[in-house]
Amino acid sequence: TGNLSWVYNDRSLDVVHAAFEGRGSWPAKGTVDASTLDFQLSASNADFTPLLDLVPMFAHYGVGASGSFSLDAKGSPADPEVSLSGSGLEARVAGTHYRIENLRGGLKGRALSASAHVVGVAPLGGSVDVKGKAQLSLAPLALSHTDFAFSGDAELPVVGTVTDLSGGITQQAGKPPQLALSGKLGNPFTIRGSLAPFDVTLAGSGLN
Repeated sequence: TGNLSWVYNDRSLDVVHAAFEGRGSWPAKGTVDASTLDFQLSASNADFTPLLDLVPMFAHYGVGASGSFSLDAKGSPADPEVSLSGSGLEARVAGTHYRIENLRGGLKGRALSASAHVVGVAPLGGSVDVKGKAQLSLAPLALSHTDFAFSGDAELPVVGTVTDLSGGITQQAGKPPQLALSGKLGNPFTIRGSLAPFDVTLAGSGLN
């Protein structure tokens, strides 16, 4: 349930006031059109999976999220300046569940940057620090040149505890995301390969 006051005129959306409650609360206001981006959103204990499902790229990987965050967007869709912050978010990606703390993100032009502390809930455990960058276009929506690095420890089903974990996920335009990581499972090991479709190779010897 909620209240929504908006005006749509000549391809310009002016959100005078929006506040939704039920699966959390979503107060928002601002203007979005071909040349203007002036929008603020503050979500409190909200489930925004239904919105993410509207984006084919996120729906394809089963991305879901809930929690609290604030978003401030200015500039224009062609040259945006966006900031995002949140803590205690719950995220789901391709059947895995994580808790995201100290989330910070920004978009200036097409340059996207983000950092967070991620705690595995299920089926993966452990925690890692994540920091990365990518190129993101809002009009049309497209993500490319992804380069995210992480470090920490992990608890993997069947495998066990992995220490000194470090690596990254990269993705070039039109190509599947690639994983490259190293760590210790008694002895050093590496994992490299594609995430979608999932096709990775583990290399190491004398692993516990």
